[in-house]
Order: sequence, then structure tokens, then C-alpha cells
Amino acid sequence: MGFANSPAGEAYAKKFIETYINVSNDEKDREKRAKSLQNFLAEGLKVGELENLTAFQGKRVLKSASLYDVKNVSEDAASYVYRIEFEDQFPFHFLQINDPNQILTTHLIAFLDG
Repeated sequence: MGFANSPAGEAYAKKFIETYINVSNDEKDREKRAKSLQNFLAEGLKVGELENLTAFQGKRVLKSASLYDVKNVSEDAASYVYRIEFEDQFPFHFLQINDPNQILTTHLIAFLDG
């Protein structure tokens, strides 16, 4: 049994998920996260190639991650498939409405794949 198909491989995959899914709304914490993620990537890959969070002003929090399946197992590689649940949290903006005839409607639609 190699690293890929061992408890150490599973722990590595779970730590990657925790680091990747959790996104702070604080810029310094995001920089720390990017550095941590870089340690998980193969040589030559960059975090910026995985994601672009410049437009994402919210926070993402991992609620749960459970191992669902392990596929394509070999001595030096395996694909860990996790079922994850996360929550996106967006900052609230309060508006003052001085005109009682003004109607403000806000819609927030979140599409989650899965």
C-alpha cells in the first residue's frame, strides 16, 4: 500500500479540501490560504490557475466533507471523491430609503452544482 491508498493519503486529501473550500473575506487570510494551497499543488502548478477570487467578496465556509469513493488506485496515485457541503456568506449592505414610494427588491439566487 502506497501513500495514495493509505490513511495518510486520505488525510492529505481532506486537508486540501478544508484549505481549498474555506475562503475568508479578509485579504491577509486569503493570502495565507493561497500560500497553504500552493504546498498541495504539483510542481509547476499555480493557485491562480485553479481559481480567481477577485470578484468574490464573500466568505465560504466548509460545513462537512465525507469520503464518498476512492477511484483509480495505484501505488502512486488515487482519486479521492468527497461529498462536501459548504455555505457562501456575503456581506450585507444597508440602504437608507428616504422616498416611501421607492420599492427595493433584492434577489439572491445561488446555484449549487450537485
